[in-house]
Amino acid sequence: MAQIFVTLPDGSTQTYELPSEEGDIAMLGRQAGCRYVVDADSVSLVHCAFTRAGNNYYMTDQHSSNGILVNGERVERTALMPEVPYQLGEVFLFFVPDAPQARSVHSGPAAVPHAGRARRIISPSPGAPFLAGVQAPANSGKRDKPLSFPVKLLLLLAVAAAFCAGLALRHHQETGGWNPLEAKHAPHSSHAGNAKAPARR
Repeated sequence: MAQIFVTLPDGSTQTYELPSEEGDIAMLGRQAGCRYVVDADSVSLVHCAFTRAGNNYYMTDQHSSNGILVNGERVERTALMPEVPYQLGEVFLFFVPDAPQARSVHSGPAAVPHAGRARRIISPSPGAPFLAGVQAPANSGKRDKPLSFPVKLLLLLAVAAAFCAGLALRHHQETGGWNPLEAKHAPHSSHAGNAKAPARR
């Protein structure tokens, strides 16, 4: 039975069986009425549809926000091919033809009517043979939030404190004192005391 393997942004995986009969249309999206429910913000409520024609399977965009990307290019309709990553926003999808039978559970009690409900496959090591050698784009993950002003200020103060501590430690090693602002040398005595005694005649 052909399947689609879905990888979510948090690293979790979902596997669904594709329609086995021609004319059967299976929708994928965040909406509970879809046969394949994918809970990811970058996936539209109804993102794409899956159909079978002969021995081939097709995925068609349903006017989604992020569309379907194949090798970085957006497409409206594409034939599913094995070992090709299909990108739906931050979600990646892989086609698995003639997948071996696996233990399955229903995707949810109230997702769709029982007759059209998808089966979610639980495999021993999901995705291991399909993700080998495939890397997500650098911008596919979540972006780091910039540091707030109080955090930047605390970091700056910590760096300044470390710098001052280093100066004090060096001063202590050189002079034995802990205040780097104190004079390094004792004040000189009067010039009279340092002057050479006049030579006796």
